Amino acid sequence: MIRPQASQRRQSARCSHFGQELHDEFVERFEEQSDLLKFRRRAEVIDDLLSAFGPEMVRRFENTQLVIFKPDAVCSHKALEIAEFMNLHGCSFLECWPVFSFSEHQYEELYRYNIDLDHKSPMVGKIWSLRSQFVGNPCIVCLVTVDADTTATSIFNLTKLLKGNSTPYFASPGQIRYVFNGSSKALNLVHMSDDPFSTLREIKALLGPDCFEIQSLRASPERNRATLDAIAAFTTSLGPKSTDSDFCATLVRMLHKLSYAFGPGERHLAQRLQALKIPDVRDGPRRRLRDLNDNFKHLLGELGAQHGSDGPTQQSDLILKSAVLSVLDVPSWTVYSVKHSIASMRSFDIPVSAWEEEIVISNAVFHEAILEALDHRDD
Repeated sequence: MIRPQASQRRQSARCSHFGQELHDEFVERFEEQSDLLKFRRRAEVIDDLLSAFGPEMVRRFENTQLVIFKPDAVCSHKALEIAEFMNLHGCSFLECWPVFSFSEHQYEELYRYNIDLDHKSPMVGKIWSLRSQFVGNPCIVCLVTVDADTTATSIFNLTKLLKGNSTPYFASPGQIRYVFNGSSKALNLVHMSDDPFSTLREIKALLGPDCFEIQSLRASPERNRATLDAIAAFTTSLGPKSTDSDFCATLVRMLHKLSYAFGPGERHLAQRLQALKIPDVRDGPRRRLRDLNDNFKHLLGELGAQHGSDGPTQQSDLILKSAVLSVLDVPSWTVYSVKHSIASMRSFDIPVSAWEEEIVISNAVFHEAILEALDHRDD
């Protein structure tokens, strides 16, 4: 980005009428999909942006969007696949900046309008409880526009259809969060700015005004390819993937780990847990969740009807069985019950990775999304 000079700032102060026209135009076009433009005190934020960058700079970003490949996408090595998927569907990449870890302040600024009490449904506790996703893990910040060959008139309209519902269980076939199996409402692979004002605000908050220069926002095949290559290089530099970013796979894996810790008195349960399969990744997040839950309900029914064990039941097996029951009963999850199960596993030296814990707890925090997905039987 070309940083505004003092003369530009003075000029922007003299063109407040143009700034108001731009404000009104963008609010009319983007308000429906923008948290910032629904914000009660949006005028203060927009005035600050117009003062810092000038209306001409904001206009230049009319068709440029900030996209973040979130840590769950980067650490599962899905970022490049998603970028190429976006490119195939009409997005052209302009720049990218690898970020090894956001600061607490950057994270708060990114989700400022989700946690503000003026928001129609503020997520104060939920957003704060999940900040470890960004603080301590790598992500990739990109600028994207529409490809010259696409029929889409706006990058924001194009990506709104392309990314899918913020809850991956309600994404549709052909959308990023469906195709790449987002894990939860928090771990949903991508973040995208809603409008030109939000793009500039997030650039300023995440990257700062002095850390980069963009001489042009014009797309080209060469520039697009160079950016995709940079995403690939950064992903490779991270080494082996640290998460598979898959909620269903994480649950099955946790139950498999528990099965091998049981003594001979729970041989039948161990065998049943080891027989659990991960639902087909081609089926999308909601169907996979429902299929897995149906398998879990069947197993819970078996356990309820089971009288006696294969042999003497040890106290340790009772504790492990309690952890299994908590994981299997997904519709009745609480954050406490999930954390208790993970603590039980670790007390028996059963490994639970930081990402497995993050994926499972994020679904416990946004548990209403799971319940809503399980209740819908329309596909």
